[in-house]
Amino acid sequence: MENGWIKLHRKLVNWEWYDNTNVVRLFMHLLITANHEKSQWHGVEIGVGETIIGRESLGKTLGLSEQSIRTAINKLKSTNEITTKSTNKYTIVHIEKWASYQGQATNRATNKQPTTNQQSTTLKEVKNEKNIRTLAKANGETEYGNPDVNKIIESLKQEFELPALDGSAAENRKYAWLAIKKCNGIDGVLKIIKLAAADSFYGDKISNVKKLYYHMVEIVQKARGINKEVKNKVAPAYANIKNN
Repeated sequence: MENGWIKLHRKLVNWEWYDNTNVVRLFMHLLITANHEKSQWHGVEIGVGETIIGRESLGKTLGLSEQSIRTAINKLKSTNEITTKSTNKYTIVHIEKWASYQGQATNRATNKQPTTNQQSTTLKEVKNEKNIRTLAKANGETEYGNPDVNKIIESLKQEFELPALDGSAAENRKYAWLAIKKCNGIDGVLKIIKLAAADSFYGDKISNVKKLYYHMVEIVQKARGINKEVKNKVAPAYANIKNN
């Protein structure tokens, strides 16, 4: 989901919701995050052109209130842009014309190469991919897909009930490795994830591994009741947490 690009036709400027900023922002987000192939999440099949959202977390991502998100969704539904299927925890959004929006282009210039911005984005993704593979190799990860890194990412998603993590896959894997290194192993990281998930204070503050990484000392301190004034004296907490 984090990699690649989507097609966006110029006729979008003639779309009836083009003058509604909230609706456009939401629809662009849905297009970018929608599946390009089928996947499974918590035993639920997410089809092509579908994505999972939560109004509260989505509102924070887009900088909109829950009511604004709800209104924008209803507008998109009213013109048959999307359909939704909701539970008490999340909503599956289906983009009705996904195949039409993202179908094979007929314009030769479009087929030959992506736009300059798309090329730039692709080059950055390739560079990030190389960086994370280099980091993995340096830490003994012989294949891209180290089980400890995967376990941290899955644990964070499960404990915080996140359908997906913010940021790129490469960035999340990078900080998972840094967290393992900081804790001298995976066990300490997994304990910190559980500590954070059990504290409502972090419920809306941790949406990827990078944010977890930068809150780790604070999470350990808070769990142990350590005053912030002695923050610099508790760095060894990282190394010792897996033994407590």
